[in-house]
Amino acid sequence: MVKVKIESQYLVAEQDVKDKDLIHFVSEGEYLEGEFGEKLVIDVQTPRGENKKLSLNQTSKKNIMEEYGDDTEEWVSKPARVNIVKQMVGGKMKSIVYLTHPDKALNLEG
Repeated sequence: MVKVKIESQYLVAEQDVKDKDLIHFVSEGEYLEGEFGEKLVIDVQTPRGENKKLSLNQTSKKNIMEEYGDDTEEWVSKPARVNIVKQMVGGKMKSIVYLTHPDKALNLEG
């Protein structure tokens, strides 16, 4: 069986990372204009050593800021735990990546 890969400079859930994988921040990132406003896009290293871009959602930003502070330059080389959650987005079920500190559990309640 051959699995089709999605070629992307962005991190693809369940292809580049699996649930509970550890990734590392490799840049301080930048804010880019997206479809729904500004997004923090940061470079991360996957468990296989590939560098990919990741657009951080609000939950991930909050989780990482609680542990590493609000200066993304301080995040460089630090690890984060990948949590993949299936959610409805735009009427379709999608795999969403949420980041937490490696020692913390994901909390989507508030």
